[in-house]
Amino acid sequence: MKRSAWVLLLSGFLATVGLFACVDHPQGEAFYIVAGIEPDDPPECEISASNDEFRAGGVWDVALSNFYLFSPRLENDLVPVGNEGTLQAEANHIQLTGFSIAVTTPGGISGIASTETPMSGLITAGGGTLTIAGMIILGPDAAESLRSFIGADPTIAFYIIAEITPRGETLGGREVIGLPFSFPVYVCYGCTIYGCVDGTCASTVEEAESPCVPGQDSSIDCQLTGCL
Repeated sequence: MKRSAWVLLLSGFLATVGLFACVDHPQGEAFYIVAGIEPDDPPECEISASNDEFRAGGVWDVALSNFYLFSPRLENDLVPVGNEGTLQAEANHIQLTGFSIAVTTPGGISGIASTETPMSGLITAGGGTLTIAGMIILGPDAAESLRSFIGADPTIAFYIIAEITPRGETLGGREVIGLPFSFPVYVCYGCTIYGCVDGTCASTVEEAESPCVPGQDSSIDCQLTGCL
């Protein structure tokens, strides 16, 4: 598939599934994932608090990758209780402790278990944010299950939904469970590779550049991967 066609496919997919990754968050009593964050272009590929491009959904080519990385930005809309001028810490700051991740798949796929991912970081009350770079939400076991289901058939593709729930504890000692965030991931086998003609790499790109994560969210020149 030519690169331009792949980009159009990805754009259409993300436009279709974007509604999954948007949740109405009432202010005042909410701890939640705002969005997944887009990394800087390669070769930098950095993810930081200054990144302001969001990712509505993902593409995971399990022919090339054994994991899928997600970079959430969290927000704490708990109302500050107001301890200014005292030695007491703000009770509604949240200390992140981790994420619960559950995956919904089409029928017939097994072996993708729910997981708990420990993580730390402080999110201040009253709208403070925290950006986590490169958290694995789908790992080798999931990749193997999906490859077994696809059977190395490049014509089979579908989406799965990762429901990601943040967990933490306020500095006042209260456990908090955030709002679930649904992130759709389009799963395929070889769909991110471009430049192949009848199983042979016909790319004429002089200096093929690797994406930030081969097999995830970006196309890749067949000079770097070969053809399936």
